[in-house]
Parts: sequence; C-alpha cells; structure tokens
Amino acid sequence: MIDLKTRLSLCAEAWATAHTDDGGERAPLSRLSKRVMDDGKFFDNLGAMRRGPSTDTLEKFARYLIDPANWPEGRVASEAVELAHVVGVTLPASDVSAGLSGDLSGASASPSEVAPECAGHDAQERAA
Repeated sequence: MIDLKTRLSLCAEAWATAHTDDGGERAPLSRLSKRVMDDGKFFDNLGAMRRGPSTDTLEKFARYLIDPANWPEGRVASEAVELAHVVGVTLPASDVSAGLSGDLSGASASPSEVAPECAGHDAQERAA
C-alpha cells in the first residue's frame, strides 16, 4: 500500500516530467506547488511533515492534477488518476473529455478502458 505523501510525490514527479521543456529540462516541483498552493516550497517541506498534508491540500492537488487542461496534450498521467481516486476527487461530468486519438474517458469508456484501480469502484457504488 502506498501512503498518501508518497502517492502525491509520485504524481508530482509525473507532472514535472510531463512538462519537460524543449531543452530536456523537467519543470521544477516548485512550479506545481506554486500553482496549487501558492507555496513554491511545499514539496521541499513534504518529507519533513510529521502528519503529512491535510485532506484539503490533497484534494487541491488531486483536483488540479486530474484536470486534462493541466497536462500536455490533455494526457493525464495514471499517477494523477490514482491520486484522485484515492482522495475521492472526480471531475464534473461536463469537464470529462472523450480523450485524444480514440482514447476514451468518463461515461463513454468501456470497463476495459477504465484505469484498473478504479474499474471495480464504479460497480461497487452502483450496487450500494
């Protein structure tokens, strides 16, 4: 099981890697934390947090990172999908896109195209 601090860090690393510039340099994590928290040092301090980030903070990052508008070409990394799922954040149906190049997301996705970690979740919610 991955703890939430590690999950957030992995997601942030994926975002930074996805935002590599033409010279091959990754975006700094401070850029992400400045956009989400208005605090460029958030990731510098994350490891030293005794209790970890608050639920509100995790939700802010999850909402930002699950939004295709915040990823190159709208391709949200699987780490961001996993973070949002674990934190309980979803996009409003009006914000879910049909994806790019035939990729499907949201209500139009078949069960085989839903992220594996979320595939059983929808069925459980419908049964409840």
